[in-house]
Amino acid sequence: MSIVIEFEGHGVWGVGGGGLPSDGVYQGAIKNAEIRGSRLNPDSEKKLYWSIVFPDGYELYQNATLPGPGKKPGVEKAFVRFLLAAGVFNDVDGAKAGGLKGKKVTGEQIVNALNSGKSVWLDFKAPRGRGDRDQTTYLMADEVEAVKDGTAPIKDGRAPYEGGGTTQQASAKAITLPGATASMGAPTTAQPPVAEISAVESLLSL
Repeated sequence: MSIVIEFEGHGVWGVGGGGLPSDGVYQGAIKNAEIRGSRLNPDSEKKLYWSIVFPDGYELYQNATLPGPGKKPGVEKAFVRFLLAAGVFNDVDGAKAGGLKGKKVTGEQIVNALNSGKSVWLDFKAPRGRGDRDQTTYLMADEVEAVKDGTAPIKDGRAPYEGGGTTQQASAKAITLPGATASMGAPTTAQPPVAEISAVESLLSL
């Protein structure tokens, strides 16, 4: 029996495109956002899942824990950072300062907003080998250039992997950015000027 196998590009690190991106600042398109349990256990804790796609087609899958009563503060900080970086909320300064306290938004509103053609900037540090994982930090409009030009480097928090190596230390000028787990988009050399997130049309009334 003759069997033909055609590959779609689901490699070790992601899907399609030109291979695993190098460390750097990227802008990627968001797609396939949904809130659900895990594939293996649909009844498990619900999380926000989404993909980030590079212009060359490379795709990485991400997820984030939903904030709520009793969760660690870092959960909400990471979640809000991602939504701000993606331009879901307009009140950037208020949200940065914790101004979302007491506000409510439905999962459907968030999913619809993310699936409406959003893109996001992020600092990406790629897996270096077996046993390692990527490190992604989402960036807001006023942070992108500072991270790109090295005046506000982000600490390399990846754990040592099999084969040796050490983590890099951030300079004294490093800004502290909560890392919302996820991964990225296009090389900075191919990107248009960064639009101010505050100029993005209002998708959610909070």
